[in-house]
Amino acid sequence: MEKLAPELYDEIIGFLNRGISENDTSTRDKVAQYLAISRKWKDSIEHRTFKEVCVRTDELEDFARVFIGANIVRRAVLKRLSIIFILLGPPGTDGCCDINIVPDREADSKAFSESVRKLFSILSDLEERLGEPCPITLIFEDAERNFQSSKGN
Repeated sequence: MEKLAPELYDEIIGFLNRGISENDTSTRDKVAQYLAISRKWKDSIEHRTFKEVCVRTDELEDFARVFIGANIVRRAVLKRLSIIFILLGPPGTDGCCDINIVPDREADSKAFSESVRKLFSILSDLEERLGEPCPITLIFEDAERNFQSSKGN
C-alpha cells in the first residue's frame, strides 16, 4: 500500500470525506483516525485538511496551535484562509429577539481591528518559522454577533 501514487491517497481520502463540507471541522476528526497508518497517509490527509481552512476570530489561538513544532509544515499546505469575525453583542442582551439593538460601531471596529492584528501576527510568526514564503489567500467571510460572551461586560 505504501507504493500507491499520491493521487490515489487523495482519492481515497476524498471518498472518506464524502458528504462533509470543506468548512466542517468534523472533517479533521473523521480522517484523523487514519493518520497513524503511514507517513504517506499523514501527508495526504494533512494536504487535504489544511489546504483550505475556515476559522472564527474567537478560535485564533486554536488555529495557531495547529502549527506547533514540526507541524509548521502544514503552513506550506495552507493556500486559502477564510475568516469569520466574531463581534460581541451589546452588554445585557441575550440575542434572542432584540431586533431594536443598535450595534456599537466603535466597539465593533475595535474588535475587528484587534482580530486583524492578532491574525496577521499569527501568520507572520508562521511564515517566519516556516522559513520560506508561501502565498496565501485571505477571505474575510462574514461577521457574527456572539451574545453569550457579552453578558456581564
